[in-house]
Amino acid sequence: MNKIFEILNLTDKQLHNLFKDIVANVNYTTPSGLISDCWAKYEKLAENTSVDSSKNRNGQFLELLIQYILCKNDILPFYKQAKVAFVPNVNFDILLYTKEIGVIVLSIKTSLRERYKQADLEAIALRQVHRRSKTFLLTLSSEHLSINKKIEKGDVAGLERAINCHTDDFDSFIEELRQYNFAEAGSVEIVSGNLIGSVASRSFLGLNSEACKSEIAEKIKK
Repeated sequence: MNKIFEILNLTDKQLHNLFKDIVANVNYTTPSGLISDCWAKYEKLAENTSVDSSKNRNGQFLELLIQYILCKNDILPFYKQAKVAFVPNVNFDILLYTKEIGVIVLSIKTSLRERYKQADLEAIALRQVHRRSKTFLLTLSSEHLSINKKIEKGDVAGLERAINCHTDDFDSFIEELRQYNFAEAGSVEIVSGNLIGSVASRSFLGLNSEACKSEIAEKIKK
């Protein structure tokens, strides 16, 4: 277990210690079982102590639980709070890169209400760049059923499906992920082709970029 905590590399020491104490007293049987048992202990601590149970901290704790489960099931490597080139202003909770289809995103929400719409929009934006990408919405809310109905009707276009982490569906999902081959995502070459007029070639020709700019500016004035 200690090795997993080293891999997760938590900078929030309070969250680290809280999570470690809870997980240490729970037997791992199934992914959904771990989620349910740990969440129950977390909520009990939040009621009886000064543990921060804000929405933000709740989300962080659930993300950490899912990261722990990924590590336990050798679903590695993965990226947390990932930024993707050409998908601006989005931090994906967990991103996996597969050799088979490329990007898989796990969007994590403790509760849903209207928050699924944000995950859906982010999934659509991602698919504009990575056409074969898949985004799964992981939650603790029973509202996942209504979201899946919206997906079936086509009212939600970006998400593959919503999954309640307390249920057997989550166990099946983890097993589904285990079938992929994961890798680190490669770097993106923004532009490729035969480059003419590079810095090196301009220097070779004795051209000075500042001088060229001045010459162009003079022509514009005329």
